[in-house]
Parts: sequence; C-alpha cells; structure tokens
Amino acid sequence: MPKPFDAYREGYERGRKDTLGGRLAEATMGMLRDDPVGHFAAGYNDGAAGKKFNPPAEQVTKAAVSKKAVKSTATDLEKAWYGLCNSSKFIPKHIVDYYVSALNAEGNHVAVAVGLHDFTFHICPKCKEEGQFRIHFLGRLEHPDCQWSGYMGTGSYIGFQLMQILHSGMRAGSQMKEDAKRPDDKGSSWINAVFGFLFVGIFRAALAVMLIPLHTIVAVFQPGQTGTDIAKRIAAMVVFLAVVAFGVYKIQTADRQRFQPTPVGPSGGSSQNMSTPAAYGSYYVIVERCHACAWDNWQADTLAPLANAGFRALTGSLRNGTVVPEPVTSWATYILVGPFTDAGSAQTALQRIESILKPVALAKYDQSNLFHDEISGQQAAYAGYMTRVLQ
Repeated sequence: MPKPFDAYREGYERGRKDTLGGRLAEATMGMLRDDPVGHFAAGYNDGAAGKKFNPPAEQVTKAAVSKKAVKSTATDLEKAWYGLCNSSKFIPKHIVDYYVSALNAEGNHVAVAVGLHDFTFHICPKCKEEGQFRIHFLGRLEHPDCQWSGYMGTGSYIGFQLMQILHSGMRAGSQMKEDAKRPDDKGSSWINAVFGFLFVGIFRAALAVMLIPLHTIVAVFQPGQTGTDIAKRIAAMVVFLAVVAFGVYKIQTADRQRFQPTPVGPSGGSSQNMSTPAAYGSYYVIVERCHACAWDNWQADTLAPLANAGFRALTGSLRNGTVVPEPVTSWATYILVGPFTDAGSAQTALQRIESILKPVALAKYDQSNLFHDEISGQQAAYAGYMTRVLQ
C-alpha cells in the first residue's frame, strides 16, 4: 500500500489532468481501487476541483509542535524531499511549493537548495505546466507527462554552470580540508582547502567554457522556437564570449607586464632623467646595427615598433659599462631597452624582440642580398640587428 502522501499526490495529479470522461470513469470505477483510507480519492477530488495541494494532515509539519517532534518530522520530511528530487525528471510547481513551505517552516532552507541544485524552473511549451525540471547534459529538459523535451534558456544555463563551478570547488576544498586535518596543525588543512577549491574550480571553469558554446549551438537549432527565443540565446552567448575574451586579454596583459621594463626618462615618470646613468644592478637589452647595414635614422624606425609591443626604450651610449641616455648623434647610437630587474626577464624580452626587429629591416630593403651563410649568430637572426643583454 502506498504511503498516504504518495497516494494523495498521485490522486491529485490524476484529478488535475483528467478530462470529463476520465472523471466519470473515476467516479464509477474508483471504488475498485485499493484505497481503504481514501487518500487517493481525496487528492483526486482536490485536483479535479482545482483546490490547493493539501496532503493528509499528519504529513504536514505544524509550527506549534515541540522541538523534539520537529526534529523527527524534519528528518522524515528531508528524506521524502530528497527521494522525490533524486527520482524525478520534473516536479510540478504545487508539489515544490508544498515541500518548500514545510521545510522553511522547520527552518531547513539548506535542504531546499540542495534538493533543487540540479533543477531549474521552466514552463513546458507544449502543455504549459510549470515546475522544476531536472537539468540534463547541455541543459536538456524533459517533461515525461507530455513527452516534451528541449533546452533551458542560455542565460539560465550560464548561471547554472557558474554555480556548478562554485559548488565543485567548495566540495573539493572541504574534502581536502577534512583529509588533511590534524589536531596539531590547523593551518595546513586550510591551505589544502584553498588549493582544492582553486584546482577543481579552475578545471570546472574550463569545462564550462567548452559546454556553454555547445549548449548554445544545439539549443538554437531545436525546433519550435520563436525569433525572440533565438535572439535571447545569441545575446547571452555574445555577452559570455565577451567576458571570456576580456579575461583572456587581462591575463595576457598581466603576463606581458611581468617583462615590461620600468620607465626611464622624463616621459616614463622615473626619478632618473636623461642625463643620469642607470642604477647599478639593472639589466638592459642593447640594440645596434653595424655601419655597413645601418640606414639614416634607423633608431627612430626601430623605437616605434618596440613601443607598440609594450617595451620602453630610449637611445644612449655606454660609458665604462654604464648606460647613459642621450639623443641620437650618429648611426652608432644605441637603443637601450629596459631596465629589467633580473637577467631572466631581460633574456625573455630579448627573445620577443627578435620577432619585432626583423620585419623592420626586411621592410626597409631586401635582406636576401645583404647577408650570406657565413654570417651567423644574432646579427643574422635579427637581419642586421645586433643585440645583447647588459647589466
């Protein structure tokens, strides 16, 4: 025999959906059903009359019960709620409202959020029934009562994926914290928790970045959509891609700034001026050209692309191994890129500079006749530019 609540719910659902013929059949044949207490019949009559979902009184949590009884009833209520959520693809709105009201009366708001964390509110476009739909792969929704299936809104799916990133990171962090917890060392457990949250959260975020475009593609091409629905999906996708692109840009910019030299000279805002030698311990990339392959004002033609690439450079010379900024006086005036704080940053910058300098020379004249195989090293690699790192 089904439980009173289940019998009432089944009858209520049947009463809401039955036509006049079905109700007549129930009135004549319902007496043959195994319903000795009448819970199914009560639910059927309420559903057919359009009344509020009102299961048997002994199943409803009362606010006036004792704390001990509340605890026992809340435990049973949670089990019924979780069992319903775990076994359902769709939960009608009136049933969700009943459980939410009962759980909130117990002060158990967490159970509501946990039970519905894989669900989303939706209105079936086929039968217009409202309720909570279980979210399947790529946001697919199914309504077993009318055999409809489709995809949730793209904006809602993006929000769902963001929440999954947070939940996955929190679960991983909590698990790692518990695994690493030691009575004599509380600090390390928190470090492990943060590491677990970041590691799993980043992995889940990467997965979300792949799933959201796939969802949008399959959702846009599902049948039966209006032009407004398609426009909303595309707009949500454009906003999401813009946010992702901005994040990637900021990461790349931050990475470039790691190797960006500090400003030198009045325009750079440094305390050094054009007549002050560089501080001891700074690293520079020295750029020069030989007399035979230097063209007039080659320094100006080289400084512009370096600046466009994010490098700060100036012209100058070396005096006793010290960089001295000064204006261009001849073909032999150096270009000084920097300063850098360490040799590693300077070497990384030097590798980037190769791809910047070579097109400058190739655009000036045909380098194929200027160099031959006997020329080796950085001069040939940079099409006549000679570079080195100087401390």
